[in-house]
Amino acid sequence: MKYWNLFQQQWYTQNLVDAFNANEALWDELKARRKLRRRLFSLTGQEYKALDLLEFEALRPLDDCIGIQTVP
Repeated sequence: MKYWNLFQQQWYTQNLVDAFNANEALWDELKARRKLRRRLFSLTGQEYKALDLLEFEALRPLDDCIGIQTVP
């Protein structure tokens, strides 16, 4: 997505911010599932965290790394 109101040097940064905001919105949507999981199962904190992260990773879109320039 192009951001014509920004300088071209800021487009990549804005794309990172958009991806972060999308991930944060997805994490918030999964909050109800996390609460339900904690009520239904008695696991350790590490196991809960691992399940939360696995579910989040399965539902988020893959990162598109084609065409991204990195500065060495």
